[in-house]
Amino acid sequence: MSRPERAPELVKDFIDDSYRRYGKALHGYLRKRLRRRADADDLAQEVFTQLLRIDPDKLILNPQAYLYGIAGHVLSQFRLRETRELERIEFTSEPPEAHEPPPENPLEDEHAERLGLQQQLQSAFAQLPPMHTEVFLFIKRDGLTYAETAKRTGLTVKAVERHFCEAKARLAMLSWDR
Repeated sequence: MSRPERAPELVKDFIDDSYRRYGKALHGYLRKRLRRRADADDLAQEVFTQLLRIDPDKLILNPQAYLYGIAGHVLSQFRLRETRELERIEFTSEPPEAHEPPPENPLEDEHAERLGLQQQLQSAFAQLPPMHTEVFLFIKRDGLTYAETAKRTGLTVKAVERHFCEAKARLAMLSWDR
């Protein structure tokens, strides 16, 4: 078998060896820098996927450094996407009722209660990952279906369902003042 015919096999062998030697440590490196374990799994997979694109004739003297270089790039791209997603989420400082004319003589207790609830909600949403908040608000506040939310966010319907369920679970675990 000539060298060009063996090139894909050499790349595969390099990736297999790199995964065995550095995969666990790379995964730990990513997990320390991310909030969710699933994101670390996805990014580790992306790093090794990018290794598939290397030129088989390219000599890599330090595979570990090369691998972590790719990981740093993948991580920065992920954070950039996260930042863009966060910028898409719009929060209003007023609850929907604020757009309606206020009653003539609102009770001070009712107003204080609503303000307290609003502050609790803002605090709760601040503790959620941005996409969880966006999905939750689209479904609960705007009344969108999973499919409509998927179209708006660019996620799959299954991912929307997962984000929504995780948001509900996290919100349920918070302590609420009454």
